[in-house]
Amino acid sequence: MDRLVIESILADANEVALVDTQNSVPCICLGFDDANMEQVKHAFGELKKLTSNKSVSLIICETLVTGIYDIEIVTDALDEPVRICNKVVEQQTLKGIREIMDKHPELILAVRGAAADTELKIDTATYKAHQL
Repeated sequence: MDRLVIESILADANEVALVDTQNSVPCICLGFDDANMEQVKHAFGELKKLTSNKSVSLIICETLVTGIYDIEIVTDALDEPVRICNKVVEQQTLKGIREIMDKHPELILAVRGAAADTELKIDTATYKAHQL
């Protein structure tokens, strides 16, 4: 599965949440409609396979519209980042994510309702403010 297919499937994310996990690594969870879950699980599993033994970065980017963000998954395993564009992130959730990013460079990116073995280990997570 190539990057564009993965990107088009993950573009349907309808939720970005911060999940309180029992382990020491924080987790950002993406939510999707149940009708597409098998496709999403497969795409996320393929992304995990492609990035195994590679460094993976997550960048949350401000857009020109307040409350709307782009999420980029960046790795040397792919020619370009996987971009999940124009997603609503609640301000309280974003505040929690940014606080975690300041404290922990590593985190987990997961899909709500998917098995733990599809979780993607993020080596570096950053926030990118919009530049005027």
